[in-house]
Amino acid sequence: MAGLRVLVTRPEPGASKTAETLERLGYQPIVMPLTSIETHLPFLPEPWPAFTHVVVTSANGLRHAPEILIRRLRGLTVFAVGDATARSARAAGFDSVETGGGGAAGLEAHLLALPVDQIRVAYIAGVVRRPELELFLTREGIAFNVFETYQTKKVSYSTHEIELLLGEDLVDAVLVHSAETAAALGELPAAGKIGHIIEITNFFAISERVGRALESQGARHVSAASEPSEAAMLDLLATIRG
Repeated sequence: MAGLRVLVTRPEPGASKTAETLERLGYQPIVMPLTSIETHLPFLPEPWPAFTHVVVTSANGLRHAPEILIRRLRGLTVFAVGDATARSARAAGFDSVETGGGGAAGLEAHLLALPVDQIRVAYIAGVVRRPELELFLTREGIAFNVFETYQTKKVSYSTHEIELLLGEDLVDAVLVHSAETAAALGELPAAGKIGHIIEITNFFAISERVGRALESQGARHVSAASEPSEAAMLDLLATIRG
């Protein structure tokens, strides 16, 4: 019996990795990234600040960081938002890596355990990002510099391209990993398959915030993972197998 058809909307290279995981679990993945991640060269201040710690909120931040930035920061402790980001930090050559449990609160707890008046944070992030961490750093009086190493851009598809990608059969579920992807969904041609998917298909969001973003785009059947991880999304997906 064929497995459920699951639409994967995250950008590459993550989309292909998610598709491989879905195949191992017996699903039929359909890869249609709604966003792409592109390198953005960060400003490097001179003289170079005496950083004590690195904070990273996405694996993309390290994946697209220039070698000169990594080389200057290597040797410092990295606070990574989650396991995937921590793996990217280790792959980039950082030996001391601690995770924040998948959310900003964990990162904040790590930083508050330090003498905040004696640290300076190198925050590696995307051009488009949530403001909460910077607001926290400012509020707590923690010195920091932001290094914007990647840019998220929407991917456009024509109605014909969507029809070819999705095929004739119904899509059983859609995985959405970010609010940017949810917004990109709303910009696809509403006629045909996409409009049908938004109305009747089960959407699985990585967080409540992403779930709300999907609902704002008209998605009617949205479930949010219990924690912001793909593993939690897949646990939720398993509940519809029947």
